[in-house]
Amino acid sequence: MKGSLLKHFTRFFDFFLLFVWKNSISDVYVVVEFIEEILYKPEIIQFNFDEYYAYLDKKYIFIKPQQLLFIVEYTIRVFGRDLKQKLLRKSDEFIRRKISGHDCEFLKEYYNSLVTYSVLTEEEVIEEYFNALKKNVMSTWFRSELFFLYFKMKNVKYDQELNFVKEQLMQNQKLNDFDTHYIFHLALHEETHNASFEFINNLAVFLHQEDKIYQLLSFYDLDHKCRKDFVEKIVEAFSRMGLKFKCKSNNSMLYYFWKNNKNYLMRDFLTYLKLEDVQELTDSPHFNRKSLLEYVYTNENGDYINEAFITSVFRNFGKEHIFEYLSPCSESVNIQQSIRRDLNVCLALGNQIKSEENKETNLIQELVLRILNDKFNWKTNTGNKICFLHSVVSFEFKYVSEIVPSLVYNYLAAENLFLSELRDADENGNTPLHLAASNRNTDFFEHLCKFVKDNKILKDLMVIENNKKQNFLHCFQKSDEMDDSKFFIDFKKLFKDRGEEIHISIENLLFKQDAFKKTPFHDQSCVFFTKFIMLVPKERLDELFSIEDVKKNTLFHTLIINESYAFGTISYFLEKNQSAFTNLKEHLLKTNDEGQSPLNLCKDQKNESLFNYFTNIVTNVP
Repeated sequence: MKGSLLKHFTRFFDFFLLFVWKNSISDVYVVVEFIEEILYKPEIIQFNFDEYYAYLDKKYIFIKPQQLLFIVEYTIRVFGRDLKQKLLRKSDEFIRRKISGHDCEFLKEYYNSLVTYSVLTEEEVIEEYFNALKKNVMSTWFRSELFFLYFKMKNVKYDQELNFVKEQLMQNQKLNDFDTHYIFHLALHEETHNASFEFINNLAVFLHQEDKIYQLLSFYDLDHKCRKDFVEKIVEAFSRMGLKFKCKSNNSMLYYFWKNNKNYLMRDFLTYLKLEDVQELTDSPHFNRKSLLEYVYTNENGDYINEAFITSVFRNFGKEHIFEYLSPCSESVNIQQSIRRDLNVCLALGNQIKSEENKETNLIQELVLRILNDKFNWKTNTGNKICFLHSVVSFEFKYVSEIVPSLVYNYLAAENLFLSELRDADENGNTPLHLAASNRNTDFFEHLCKFVKDNKILKDLMVIENNKKQNFLHCFQKSDEMDDSKFFIDFKKLFKDRGEEIHISIENLLFKQDAFKKTPFHDQSCVFFTKFIMLVPKERLDELFSIEDVKKNTLFHTLIINESYAFGTISYFLEKNQSAFTNLKEHLLKTNDEGQSPLNLCKDQKNESLFNYFTNIVTNVP
């Protein structure tokens, strides 16, 4: 074949492939017959099939299973090429793609064609399919049929597979993702294979006898696609065999889920356990020789309340049982721990509630009211400080964020307890304002402005210092989180309407130095600096940037040390305010205890842009 003819043929073949993929499979044979009639086989062999398959890879998204089968058959039958690796790659892609509900039938037909045309032996087909499943288990949610096809091809021996599981668990080896999928589908295969029913029963007996059930279930992590169904199969098998979900230590399975914070497994388990089994496991001493309720009240459990369990109690036993898991002050050694546990009960229940049914909202309201009455009655009767509001503003409420704190704030305001709680300081001297700032609790500041109408009282609360001589503005934690900017904007809006008096008070607090002589600006992010520097009058900027901490670092020093975005923050600020400084050059050359000026620090921090920017200022400013 001459070069020009081969060139035209190559172009024609490209169009042919595209035509084949977009049209009926019957058209393929018409074109192939045409090619065979006008070209000799030796000349066709000169065609570069590496380029052809590269082109096929690029356009693979369009190809249909039947067309790929034809390409397998035709290229081997006509050209006799060694296309083994290319064809195996295609089988791997089809397992990953699973383009239709007929994938398994197609794969079976595809592998049969590989055997028919001697690309692979039957044993190699099984091995190749197994490797393809194993390779893609991380990225694909497999339909059961894909595994079942493998089981049928291999003619799986269930006793051998069970021995493999036993061996892995007895050696305390962690099962990988493929193994966990594999075991699940062996158990599920009972729908089509009677031997699987025996497999799951024998697996249940082994897990019970050898204390391995928690070990096996823990391999099914939160994101595992098969986890819930596998837990259901295991629970069914245990119930069928009359086995109890207890270990040789007499601890229940729920104890290990609770202790190790396996909330998702607890939720799955409780979904399929019978109510009498749940009661037996929780009422009897199966939680480290205690009942669950006794275990909750011990220090061993800390503050943790399992969300799934609380929800199950509510759904299956009613709200009265939830009240049993509250921690009354009269029965608690540590009042702060009692408060945190009770808030955790609210949080645990609230996080699991997805609807807005009145009975569920009312339940949370009733819970909160019980907690508040218990804590504040105890405070009145004993005269002891409880710092309840401290716990609320520090607590990370999620789903119930708008319910529980609002109920607390409204209760405190109605009972005239809000101001006394605001003035209370904990062992570190922190008031709720300090902790709310540390936790960026906009909801708290919103209620603060709502209930504290008197500006004088508000000012008195804001100036309170903790044991480190920090006011609440010092306590905003440095963070790179994206929501910082929104929080500071919301915070400023809340105080904007309180007038000049509050504005000046906040301005003065920004200049206050703590025990380490740091202002609120010294350890903050560029977001804090950008939002709050606008509250400082231009005529006071020289004063602010002259303040030194105990290491003689000025605000220029700390901005460079703390911020990766220092160039953008500082250059933008100086472009707007450079004229406000009486001697900017002096600020940039002032040295700290280590002899470093802001200019030197730029070089040390390898901040070339800021170094050049400062150098230009130092050179050109008189």
